[in-house]
Amino acid sequence: MAADFEISSLSGTGTATIRVKPKAVNEDMNNIKEQVLKVVVQGVEREVTLVQKAAPKIVETWGTYFSITPETTSHTFDGTKRGETLEIGVYSYQQKFIDNKPQDEYRAVDWKVESSSDWLEVTQEIGEANAAGKLTIKTKSTNQEHNPSNYDPLERTAIVKIISQQEPNTEIVLNITQSPGTRTTKYGFEPTPNIPFPIGQNTSTAQISNVKGYRYYLINGTQVAKFVKQFKITDISKTIDGQFLGIGIGSDPIPFKVWLTDYPSNIATQWVSELNCVGHLQTIMSGFGGIYVTYNGYINDNGNQSVQLDIRLGL
Repeated sequence: MAADFEISSLSGTGTATIRVKPKAVNEDMNNIKEQVLKVVVQGVEREVTLVQKAAPKIVETWGTYFSITPETTSHTFDGTKRGETLEIGVYSYQQKFIDNKPQDEYRAVDWKVESSSDWLEVTQEIGEANAAGKLTIKTKSTNQEHNPSNYDPLERTAIVKIISQQEPNTEIVLNITQSPGTRTTKYGFEPTPNIPFPIGQNTSTAQISNVKGYRYYLINGTQVAKFVKQFKITDISKTIDGQFLGIGIGSDPIPFKVWLTDYPSNIATQWVSELNCVGHLQTIMSGFGGIYVTYNGYINDNGNQSVQLDIRLGL
């Protein structure tokens, strides 16, 4: 009798089919089961050798998957804004295979981010199993980059790398751009003159010196350059009458009067490079003040650019 095989029939008459099958799986990799089956028909003996090889070894492997969504590897932020965000799904996991057949079993694979940019904030969340993690890229500031020779705004770029920890040589490179900011021009005077309140009398005077006109370049509202320009103060001869708020509830307003003297005689009609004059304030007010009076004029830059000279009253 075959010890390791089941035989459908051990005897019979006439033509017959004998079915043989192993009784169990051969799990011994070092042992091949072998047995001889003898069949005797009318005294004639025939032998059949039965061989059962070892069962093939179950091969377990893990396939690695590493990708992003959306699949684009470049993005442009608006250079006039800050706090814009880009969210990217990161798939980084392994799937189990048995004898090259996929199984419904997954494990997450860690990934890291590299970025040397000081204008980007980069954060990450690792996904579970085969779920997507998340990479968030956020702009910290508006774009102030500019050409130092002409102050034209420039775009700026950065590289963000997503690197799989399972396969160190596998990385996804994101090219991040922030478009140029917006340059604007404004005009003004420096320094701002100040006339203090009178002390012990009704009128005070102050020397106003070295006031110059300027053109300013700003990118997204931040000053990046200024240039001295000639100017006129067209109504410099006027006397300004006004009122301070009274001290205390129900108090009457306190009048004041401001005028300028000793200014360049041609400043109302001709371009000048600097204003030096004397400011006068007549009032009975005292305290901190902080009210401004305004004289109108023009700065000579690509035509007459309207501008105002503000003078601060009080400390």
